Amino acid sequence: MNKKEDVIVNLGKMINNIKNAEKHYDLFSIFNSMDKESLAYESIINYYLKKFKKEYSLKDITKLESLVAEKTKYFDYSNQAKSDEQARYYYMICEEANIITFDLINKVFGKNNRNLDLPVDILEIIDYSISSFIKKEDVDKVIYWIILELAIIDVYI
Repeated sequence: MNKKEDVIVNLGKMINNIKNAEKHYDLFSIFNSMDKESLAYESIINYYLKKFKKEYSLKDITKLESLVAEKTKYFDYSNQAKSDEQARYYYMICEEANIITFDLINKVFGKNNRNLDLPVDILEIIDYSISSFIKKEDVDKVIYWIILELAIIDVYI
């Protein structure tokens, strides 16, 4: 094979790998195996926040913010939407969770003299951080997304 053919074959293989890759993962299926009690979610959130505070710097974590946005697309709730309106609502859920995730991280590190003592109480997140436009039955989607973003940070840091 000559160099031109090598390029063509190698690019074809790489593109097929991308094409065959899973494009969407069902976040619900991961959490369905867990008890629906908030203490389990609270425990996972606190695990990541404690680990980040102990092992990393805020600077290390904030460098990953755009990468987190890129990787969460594989789990995007809007892929399951049945209408454009529902897709927009799911997008707002993800945005809400993203804001909460990085706000929790900033507070854990004491950014702008805003502090959060660990362990964090999941009910405080639900009562004081999640906007009222999120329906009660969708609060778990926000919590799942927060956990997903924390897990992505943990893997890529």
